[in-house]
Amino acid sequence: MNTSEGFTLIEVVTAIMIIAIISSSIMVGITTVEKKLFKIRLKERAFEELRNYTDFMASRIMIGDIPGDPPDEGYNFTIYQKLKKNETLDVYSAKINYEEIEKVSSPENNGKVYRFNTSIIWPNELELKDTLKLNTYQISFN
Repeated sequence: MNTSEGFTLIEVVTAIMIIAIISSSIMVGITTVEKKLFKIRLKERAFEELRNYTDFMASRIMIGDIPGDPPDEGYNFTIYQKLKKNETLDVYSAKINYEEIEKVSSPENNGKVYRFNTSIIWPNELELKDTLKLNTYQISFN
């Protein structure tokens, strides 16, 4: 009786194919998660900038320094920048702006209530625009 020990060629090729499919699916999953995490980081950074800008505008209104008409283009700033060996590789810029400030209180009130909206727009990987908006009311006691 002639018996050989070991694996046949078909068994080895099948095992290699199964391992390749599993490892490629793991790599696809990792890159998908990395992209989603990057989008979350961008959105978080944009929200922080928008919140700071809204607080700044609210503090101006609170002391009676009502801003005039908003600029047409808004203000540009960088929300993400990747540096490698003193070389800038990726830059994501955002535009932040506010809409016209509107007084919503009646003249007989002691304080003046203003309504204003701030927004931030930044690009994503599909050349589309992501947007966040904050609708705010602020009281001025002047």
